[in-house]
Amino acid sequence: MRAASEAEPQVLLQLLQVGDPAALIEVLGRLQHHSLFEELCAAYEEIASRSAEEGIEGKFPPLLRHRPDLLRDEMSLQTCGELWIVLLLLMPEHIRGAVSRSLAGAAVGQHMAAAVRGPWALPLEYVRETLRQLIPESRSLMCGDVRPTMRGL
Repeated sequence: MRAASEAEPQVLLQLLQVGDPAALIEVLGRLQHHSLFEELCAAYEEIASRSAEEGIEGKFPPLLRHRPDLLRDEMSLQTCGELWIVLLLLMPEHIRGAVSRSLAGAAVGQHMAAAVRGPWALPLEYVRETLRQLIPESRSLMCGDVRPTMRGL
């Protein structure tokens, strides 16, 4: 979460891009049968509705599953709430685990790939692996981790 909070909003919005809206619709259709994805969509809707009630509209793009009229040629993190959920599921384990313990574990990504199946599983796995390399787990140094060097002595 620290990496996300320190990143420029423009950078975050470019992490996951949709080249083929029809393919995204197919992937989202397959994920709708994935219980964790459904649970996260429900949580997203609740947070989005609360923020709208508090006057923070525009921060959470709508979930398109209930609004097919919003499907566009250009779908992005700015227009499609489901993409934020997919992005969360693709994030490295340490980031998913910081959001919720139930999202930790390698099985989460594997279950998502199994739910997606077909030609879209491999590109999603590529994005997941790229994110893992781009956002490594930070490790706090402990006193015993720092070894003095003998340079110059």
